[in-house]
Amino acid sequence: MPAFLYVKPIRCCFYGDISSKGDPESYLNSLFLLYNYFVEKYRCPGSEVLPLIVNTPGWVKGTGFDMLVEMLRYICPTIVVPIRTRMQRKNLPDGMFWLTGGETEPKVITIDAASRDSLSKSSLKWKDGGGMRERRLVEYFKQCFSSDISLATNKELAYALASLPPYEVSFSDVTVMHLHCEVSCLSCQLCSGT
Repeated sequence: MPAFLYVKPIRCCFYGDISSKGDPESYLNSLFLLYNYFVEKYRCPGSEVLPLIVNTPGWVKGTGFDMLVEMLRYICPTIVVPIRTRMQRKNLPDGMFWLTGGETEPKVITIDAASRDSLSKSSLKWKDGGGMRERRLVEYFKQCFSSDISLATNKELAYALASLPPYEVSFSDVTVMHLHCEVSCLSCQLCSGT
């Protein structure tokens, strides 16, 4: 497994969906919360500035593009590295498209993506988002076990997870929040047990 799958986050947010389209505002609020934590914890006056790398999931159109613009305006990056493909519709606009005027201009380093023609088939492995998410999830769940346990297959991991006692949370500690609809007072009372 690649090293990036073993990284343990210092701070993280659970968004609860595979796409940011469902609730872009909550997604951005989570991102801003993480960024604010980074600034508070690691950007101290008089000390060396630690780099922050934000890897966006290829947002180039629609809601994703709008979210990218909001994120860039909030974070005010010093360096932006767009990776361009030969398919123009999959590229971001040229230049500093998110600036509205008066902001400090970041350095933009444009990189052309490797093409199939320039690489041998043996050195080129195409990664898909679903596979990457699955591998991250598998590595996350492997943390439940000591490193001396062999969990080479997903089936072994599934059996090992099924053998663990379930994590219990008191019902009184549960808060239900509906993001896309209103909850009637009766439903709230039923959930709270009153």
